[in-house]
Amino acid sequence: MGLDISLIRIVNEPVDEFCWLSTDDNPELLPEYQSFQCERQYEDGITESGFWYEELSYQRKGMDKSFYKVYEPDEFIFSKEDLLKMSRHVLPEYKHSFKLDFMDKLEEGANFIMTGY
Repeated sequence: MGLDISLIRIVNEPVDEFCWLSTDDNPELLPEYQSFQCERQYEDGITESGFWYEELSYQRKGMDKSFYKVYEPDEFIFSKEDLLKMSRHVLPEYKHSFKLDFMDKLEEGANFIMTGY
């Protein structure tokens, strides 16, 4: 199991069929992104409500062990203040790329960070 950190933006149309966040699994997105909520139908006929997103930046690893004690496996970071706190867990050799890919690109209200492991 590995760490994935992405900077994402909610979009109206799918960019990639795998870039989907279901409303059931991510209800915290509803207040800010309700106007983007749509339905997706799977091949078996099941319909699910959720959000399409576009990945703007991605990092596969580069966090220290304390990161896993502070952050849940699936967590969103919406503010620069919270991203600054997260940056304290970046390993030294990843600090420059983390700054360029996440710190410099995060725009509160326009995009946000998604973590997974």
